[in-house]
Amino acid sequence: MGIGGCGASALYHLAKRGVHAIGIDRFEPGHDRGSSHGDTRVIRQAYFEHPDYVPLLLRAYDGWRNLENETGTKLLDLCGLLLLGPPKGEILRGARLAMKRHGAPLETVDRNDFRHRFPAIALPEEFEAAWEPLGGYLKVEDCVRSYARRAVELGAELRTGESILTWSAGEGGVRVETDRAIYEADRLVLCPGAWAPTLLPGIAERAQIKILRKVLLWYPRQSEEASLPGHTFFAELPYGAFYGFPCLDGQTVKLAEHTGGDSVAEPLQLDRGRRETDSIGPDRFVSEVLPGLRVEATRHAVCMYTMTRDAHFLLDHHPDHPNVVFAAGFSGHGFKFMSALGEILSELAIDGHTPSPIDFLSIDRFPPRALTTRADARIRQLGSSK
Repeated sequence: MGIGGCGASALYHLAKRGVHAIGIDRFEPGHDRGSSHGDTRVIRQAYFEHPDYVPLLLRAYDGWRNLENETGTKLLDLCGLLLLGPPKGEILRGARLAMKRHGAPLETVDRNDFRHRFPAIALPEEFEAAWEPLGGYLKVEDCVRSYARRAVELGAELRTGESILTWSAGEGGVRVETDRAIYEADRLVLCPGAWAPTLLPGIAERAQIKILRKVLLWYPRQSEEASLPGHTFFAELPYGAFYGFPCLDGQTVKLAEHTGGDSVAEPLQLDRGRRETDSIGPDRFVSEVLPGLRVEATRHAVCMYTMTRDAHFLLDHHPDHPNVVFAAGFSGHGFKFMSALGEILSELAIDGHTPSPIDFLSIDRFPPRALTTRADARIRQLGSSK
């Protein structure tokens, strides 16, 4: 099924409900070969991507706290989130819409108070800022490992170092063939990550899934006296959208560009080196917005975004196989949801339905065949440039 963020959560929730579940992955939980690594991931409630995500986020917050309580491991830090952007930009407009519809806490920061409250950030001219007190970050590898470990403690089996070659499904059950064994079961949960085009080819074609190479960078402080952010942040600039984290080691700040990214044809052949072009946008952002940092990253990591055409998730029963459920296409903003999505996958697999509102994530929003109208061609063009 894949034991990244979503698969590890699903395996745990299946085991918790007493199901004999087997998790299969070619890598060990918490690995750095996919999308769920790099120390931290942002979590937030005033969700600018779409307000329909907020109910899922509330469930996810509860799920992460439950996992902390079960494991005695600190996974969630609500240090707050600072949003920066033009007043009518996507980030601030979308976050305020989520606040209006669902009551997600969000405070507009007075520009006259900004420098005093956030000395590590230089607010660009004509930009506004908003503060989300319940934003923060998750310790990404610890989250994945905690779910996988608890799943095994609850009776699940974990098969790592094993690659799925093919799967099939029918009225009598499902069959999964790996490079080591053949498994037969009643139902199948697929969380393929960047391998969605291989393991869910029809779904990937409908949703026009593409894989993007993304780079995380760590920038050092200018001096011991330099002010560094003690919170997460997300900013929308004319040349890209950027997000970052509080200084966790006393010396560096992690930063990444949410926009852009180069296409990846084969996940196993992902270029994990650092290219000269990887830091152009982040370097500019540091020089303009983070004056306490040197414009010279000292560490990097590479991960992948699995993008759908509309940049929203896929979470559904397989349209041809009701005993197969899947989650894919998290489009660079999915990890914070994994505690909830794993539980939802278990509900879909066991009960056939979920009480959570996920219709907006259904595969049905994409037509079975690609449209050929000029309007659809324009949509595809916009999606490819996002």
